[in-house]
Amino acid sequence: MNIKDFVLKYNLPEHEAEGLKDAAQFWARSNFEEKLLILVYCLTFGVFPGGIDAEDFEDELSNNIGQFINDTIASENLVWSSLKTNTTISSAISNLSNSLQNLITESVTTEKTEREVADQNILNQIQTEINDREDADLLLQTHLDEHTSRTNNPHQVTKEQIGLGNVKNEIQLTESDVINADNSSITNKPVSAAQVALLRQSITSIQNLLNSNDTDLDTIQEIVNFIKSNKNVVDQISTSKISYTDIIDDFNSELPNRPASAGTVFRLNQSKRNAGPILASEISQDATHRLVTDVEKAGWNGAMIPAWNSIQDKPSEFTPSAHNHNATYYTKPEIDTALASKRGAGAIPASEITQDSTHRFVTDSQIAAWNAAGGGLTNPLNQDINFAIGKALRLNNIPVAGWLDDGTPFFKKRLTFTIPSTGSSVTIPHGIPNAFTNKRIIGYEFNGFTSSLPTRMFLFGVANTGVTPQDVLYDNTDLYFATTTASGTRNFIVILTYI
Repeated sequence: MNIKDFVLKYNLPEHEAEGLKDAAQFWARSNFEEKLLILVYCLTFGVFPGGIDAEDFEDELSNNIGQFINDTIASENLVWSSLKTNTTISSAISNLSNSLQNLITESVTTEKTEREVADQNILNQIQTEINDREDADLLLQTHLDEHTSRTNNPHQVTKEQIGLGNVKNEIQLTESDVINADNSSITNKPVSAAQVALLRQSITSIQNLLNSNDTDLDTIQEIVNFIKSNKNVVDQISTSKISYTDIIDDFNSELPNRPASAGTVFRLNQSKRNAGPILASEISQDATHRLVTDVEKAGWNGAMIPAWNSIQDKPSEFTPSAHNHNATYYTKPEIDTALASKRGAGAIPASEITQDSTHRFVTDSQIAAWNAAGGGLTNPLNQDINFAIGKALRLNNIPVAGWLDDGTPFFKKRLTFTIPSTGSSVTIPHGIPNAFTNKRIIGYEFNGFTSSLPTRMFLFGVANTGVTPQDVLYDNTDLYFATTTASGTRNFIVILTYI
């Protein structure tokens, strides 16, 4: 059958006839291919060409399948074997299945871009409408707020005009405001519960049909049987078609109650495994999850009951069977409690000693001060105090030489120095802090001898000007001692008295 006869037979519209020309050039070659075109038409447009009744189409399709088998197979050789006949039928069905699969795959691939563009346009339109509605709602709310805030009865309504003593602020929904038809174009009125139930029932039927198990629908005859057994479902959806824009081709889509494309279902199926027991070869092992064999388990279970001779580190003696643990024995908690109040053996740290008025710790510095023979003590009895050698009375660890009339203690310091033969003076440090500032040096004593008179010591000699002091001065750090003349090498001992 050619394209012209096909269009005339089924009274196709002009735009549908044009759309089938290219595709029909390959398929419209025989009576069987004509029926394949009908099947393609049904898959493409969702209805049978020319509005043909579903049952008539099914019967005609079944008859033409038998006619195709007789024309294609029996006419060539009337004495074919059953094996050859089955082989040829299987080959024809396989070729048909492959052709249908290729046609569906090509259709999905070709229309993918158009669906994406159409979806984006629809989303843009929806967003524009949402924005417009939000603006309109905001403007309406503004006017409504302004109007409701007025308390001066802007419409000048009287009780007599409305026949009520009080005006209630509520909106009454009448039956005429509810839409109870599935072909209404009104967008600002609510739909009835009956229409919602019918819509949900249709969506559920479509979803159940799309989710049905089609693994056994691998031949044309089985397809026909499936259509017959689900005629009530086909009747509900045969008057309309699913737009390609309603098909989801995105894994991450969250739109509910929308059919998925064949490609999406195929890719989802690729990432799943069949239900049932999981094979050991499919399990990924790691350091804490290992599979073992029955032989290994048997070996380990046998090792748990070793022979007596294979046990190592056995004690030489065992507790006799006739013994008990009665009240005369301490339990571990009792021992732990008793030991908790004890301290370890060894030296006792000073921090653990409790002191009292008769038991105090002292420091090394305190002991050193006391061993220094009472440094810093006064003479409360106002009498001589005799100390043994090395045990003199001290103040700030310096032995006290005596007291002035006002009770101020004074000290003595011995200095030795040498004046060379060519000199008559010397400057040496005296070691008394702030001596000049606080006027601490109050006197001195001296003696000296020369190298020419080593057997004599001059306590004072006016006749020997080489040892008689002429000037004795001091500042905060040094002592200046000068004689009248130079007279050989002279050695001096000076005793300074200071407070």
